[in-house]
Amino acid sequence: SNEGSAWLVDYENKEKERTGIKHLKVGFNKVFGYYLEISRSNLHLVPPDYIRKQTLVNT
Repeated sequence: SNEGSAWLVDYENKEKERTGIKHLKVGFNKVFGYYLEISRSNLHLVPPDYIRKQTLVNT
């Protein structure tokens, strides 16, 4: 739905602002559901309330 998509974009933007991570992305897969994708170069900016679920290959 449009409301759901708008909420995700808004959430992504709020998290970018809150964390200072410019290249943060919201993604979805069947195993984890919705997740935040953060590049290795931004790991030092990850807040303590985030929980690491998986490290992707070649990232």
